[in-house]
Amino acid sequence: MKDNNNEEESKPFNHEELELMFDSFDGYMYYFCYLMFYTGIRPGEIIALRWDDIDFKKKELLLIKL
Repeated sequence: MKDNNNEEESKPFNHEELELMFDSFDGYMYYFCYLMFYTGIRPGEIIALRWDDIDFKKKELLLIKL
């Protein structure tokens, strides 16, 4: 039985696979995929982002507007 709390088992790619994948991207696609992978944000959410949704001082994205 797999341990669901094991962080290593929950990662879809190992370090070498990530390097290979990100090395194959260039330009905006690198940042697009990097943001999706490391934040879990969906492609449509990235496309809908505006500059005022980014807080550079706090290093945060505002994804839900109330």
